[in-house]
Amino acid sequence: GQASLALKIYPDQKTSWAIQGDLKISGANLRIDKLDDPVENLEARVEFSRQGLVWRATQFSYRRLAYQSSGMLSNFSAPQIKLTLETEDLSASGDFDLTGRKIKITQLKVQYLDTHFLIDGQVDATDSTVLQAELTGRINLRLDNLSRLLEKSYPKIKDASAYGELDAQFKFKGPLMNLKSCYLQAKVNGSSFSLYGLKAGGLILDFLYEQSLAKIPAIYMTFYDGVVQGSGALNLNT
Repeated sequence: GQASLALKIYPDQKTSWAIQGDLKISGANLRIDKLDDPVENLEARVEFSRQGLVWRATQFSYRRLAYQSSGMLSNFSAPQIKLTLETEDLSASGDFDLTGRKIKITQLKVQYLDTHFLIDGQVDATDSTVLQAELTGRINLRLDNLSRLLEKSYPKIKDASAYGELDAQFKFKGPLMNLKSCYLQAKVNGSSFSLYGLKAGGLILDFLYEQSLAKIPAIYMTFYDGVVQGSGALNLNT
């Protein structure tokens, strides 16, 4: 790849030196720690100063998918980041504050196909081997997107012929890489949906997971001319 750098250094009004720069990168491939594959075909222009940096319409590919990103970072001593990221089926935008190795997520919006996620909270990377998170959020899930979301892990999900929408609110606390040790509380609502050709509606589902115990304190839904109500629990250690 190729790179060019332009710098401007000059004294500012406070008798100290100011710096402005413009970095252009074209056709570069990058190897990044903890990424299995390289970032390829990087095309970027980054403008920077002592106040921060800005990147616009940055393009690259990763695992044969093309991405585009724009954003800005301000205040190097206590970084604040705003960014957008787009690829074929996914778009994301977020506001983040960095304090040491803690990341405060002021707002993270993600859209995958027709499914929307809205998340805020904090991720603590003090121990890089155990990422701790405390998150709250909302999900508007299009059930017909599940086959794309889960087809690699659960290829039989296509057989469910899922259709409809579910809305969920959740709270998550614990290690991101060890979900068995996390705490998760969720409330799910659905007005009309179908699975395996069976139609249902009026869903209200309360879910709680902690200490390897998955609980459904209450579930209610209409099923054709009847009503289904119940509760349950499952110990995942047994």
